Amino acid sequence: MLENWCWTPNQLTSLSSHYLTQEKIPISLVDTIIKAKHVNDAIFNLRQLHFAFFDMRMHNIASPGLADQIEPAIEYNKLRTEISGLDGPEGGDLEYGNGQATFGHLMGGYDAGYYGYLWSQVFSMDMFYTVFRVDPMNGAEGRRYRHVVLGRGGSRDEMEVLKEFLGREPNSRAFLEELGIAA
Repeated sequence: MLENWCWTPNQLTSLSSHYLTQEKIPISLVDTIIKAKHVNDAIFNLRQLHFAFFDMRMHNIASPGLADQIEPAIEYNKLRTEISGLDGPEGGDLEYGNGQATFGHLMGGYDAGYYGYLWSQVFSMDMFYTVFRVDPMNGAEGRRYRHVVLGRGGSRDEMEVLKEFLGREPNSRAFLEELGIAA
């Protein structure tokens, strides 16, 4: 969630200066940086969905005997085309490359939980928009975040902590608004 501060004009100005002259970054450049924030977000998020669906597919095989019938490269490519709308180099042929072999998170601890990466962005944006968007440097809210969320660590269920911090059930409205696709 803390990444959100790097996209506020005051923080960008505060954190940025020329390495030789120490001159602050011009506000016109800050505006340009913020306007470019979401370049390629659509394909990035579709890629994350592709990885999440592939992860779930590989970790939710109905029975061990069916694992031999799955061709990971074809599943990977099929999902990539279905989700991102991007065809592979061979057009409709799904027997190309081994993109799944470059997906290190598949067996590196996420194990059917890669969707959590994108889901965490939804929660992060919900917290930022709800509590910090209007005044990112609000000390009282920052201390409340430190106490309610960070200070508890893993001692309570994360969803309960999130609900307490937000004062309501979390939702995806802020995430969709940030991407410019909110209804």
